[in-house]
Formats: sequence, structure tokens, C-alpha cells
Amino acid sequence: MVSYEAVEFFIKPGDVVDLNDKKDGLGQLNAYVATSWPTSMTPKQLHHEVSDQLWSRKSEDDKKKYEWKWKLECWRYRYDGSLYERKKNIVIEMGVDDLNEEAKIQELNVYPFQYASK
Repeated sequence: MVSYEAVEFFIKPGDVVDLNDKKDGLGQLNAYVATSWPTSMTPKQLHHEVSDQLWSRKSEDDKKKYEWKWKLECWRYRYDGSLYERKKNIVIEMGVDDLNEEAKIQELNVYPFQYASK
């Protein structure tokens, strides 16, 4: 489990991260090496400062009520006849229904490979 307050510290430069784009456990492993700490892209406010109007979603879909995003600079090797390094900025997203709620690490769209299931 991870809280929004800890996301900036649980991935560090040199960590291998998995882009969790698998639908129902299917999909391709997308591993990258982090070259930076996560950088917040959304206002990080103290719990008592956050208003429901600021963070509430207007749609009725099954998205979470509160959502934060962080940018993570990464790289990986690619091969298309020759080997080359590909750099990419990845966006980590975390959504919860309550400000005090923690999210399961493996349910984040990006998480450290050390937390991946067997």
C-alpha cells in the first residue's frame, strides 16, 4: 500500500519500474529504469486544505474522486535491427475515493518492479 504523500519517495533513480498497462492480467511487460525521483504534476495539499470542489470529478463513471499525477523520467533499451536507448517521461497516476485512503502498489499504472507479482 502507498499513500499519495509517499509516492515521491518510493521510486528512486536506478529503480526498474513496470508500466502497468495490462488489462485483466494480460499485456506486455514494459520495464524502464528511472533516472529521476517522481515530480508532482498536481497540487499537493494538506488534507484539511483540500476542498471537495477542487478535487471532485464531475462525471459519473467509475473513476476515483481524488487523483494525483507525478512525472518520472526513465529510459530503456529498444531493438529494431539495432540496439538504442529510448528516453521517456512517464506519468504516474494515483486515484482514491477518500483522502486518507492508500492505494495498492500493484494497481498503480507505474510501480517499482520489486513489487511485481511472481
